[in-house]
Amino acid sequence: MRAGELGPLSFGMGSSLAAWLLGPMLLKLMHDAPKLKLRALVRTSDLLIEELVEERLDFFVGDIRVAEQIPEIAVEPVYRCTFGWFAARNHPLAGKRRIGTADLKRFPLAAGGYLDESLMRRFSQLYALRMPMLDHFSVVTDDVMTLRKLIASSDAVVPGTDLAVVDAMRAREVTALDVHPPLELDMTLGIVRRRGRTLAPAADRAFQIVRAHFAEATKEIAFLRGYRKRRVQFG
Repeated sequence: MRAGELGPLSFGMGSSLAAWLLGPMLLKLMHDAPKLKLRALVRTSDLLIEELVEERLDFFVGDIRVAEQIPEIAVEPVYRCTFGWFAARNHPLAGKRRIGTADLKRFPLAAGGYLDESLMRRFSQLYALRMPMLDHFSVVTDDVMTLRKLIASSDAVVPGTDLAVVDAMRAREVTALDVHPPLELDMTLGIVRRRGRTLAPAADRAFQIVRAHFAEATKEIAFLRGYRKRRVQFG
């Protein structure tokens, strides 16, 4: 253990990231620096930026857009999100081609995670939904694990990032729907921290873990999206 790795190290991320990143990240840091004092906060990016500005966090992993207008905040873009519509594997829409908005409206819509106002406007334009967009959803929750249970146990349809459901897709609990138009939104995730602030050496280890996990997720999601495209094309 290097000097300075006694901590504390405080960081945060959203629930869609925490579902697959937080556990392995904590385990790796505990193994490499057993005396490090770790504090992890699971919140949406709009709340995490407030914690960072108030210096209650050393960094967070989330939507870098929330830091655009704050000069004292530095960001490292790590992952550009891809989006889709998801449902249970036995859902009536599973396997159907070119699903339209009218088809989606036959089922409860559920939403999770954080989208800023510009992304909500883009979403509403794609599917001709009046603002406020969230009024069209039966369920809205920030807890992605709860949302995944809802998908598996109901006929709800959920828009979201591939990243939020990649492990559920791997386990064949969730399937992607062939919705048209596709859900194309512009959101980049990254490491967000205060500019010029000296962090414990363990922060560099944490950043390496984040980069490595996103690199692996990028490969797996590219494979899953390729598989989905082939399945739609050939039935």
